Amino acid sequence: MKKNSRTAVFLAALLLFAFGTGGCENAQTPQSRTVFAMDTVITLTAYGKNAGPALDAAVQKINEYDVLLDVDSGDIGNINAHAGEFVQVSTEVYQLLSDCIELSRQTDGAFDITVGRYVELWGFRSQTRVPSDKEIADSEDFVGWQQLDLSDGKVKIPEG
Repeated sequence: MKKNSRTAVFLAALLLFAFGTGGCENAQTPQSRTVFAMDTVITLTAYGKNAGPALDAAVQKINEYDVLLDVDSGDIGNINAHAGEFVQVSTEVYQLLSDCIELSRQTDGAFDITVGRYVELWGFRSQTRVPSDKEIADSEDFVGWQQLDLSDGKVKIPEG
């Protein structure tokens, strides 16, 4: 990617800080934190004298993203609720979406964050099922990273 995401830089620095402070010959007891966020259980483990503060910072960042990226109530939920309109989002979410669009371009769409309609159709968050051809066809206009419109800190998705 041409532009490094501030988030990626922060997480990389955090990991280097947490894991780079001790060597293999230094047999320190690992520290762990477990958090439920983004609809999954996340367990982080770090070693070294700064492992605790690094893990605490990582858990805090994960919890922040859990709120910002929530598909019902966070910035993403707000975008979804106001489809067809430009919605102001946080700087972090705007940068993340910009980075995702760039990654989608680079992968010719193999990476696509707009597949939420298909996820719902197939029931991946509830009871899985095979949708009908018509249901899939009816959703095609709302799936595709090209549908995201970003401008001056605002995001718009198609109405419907």
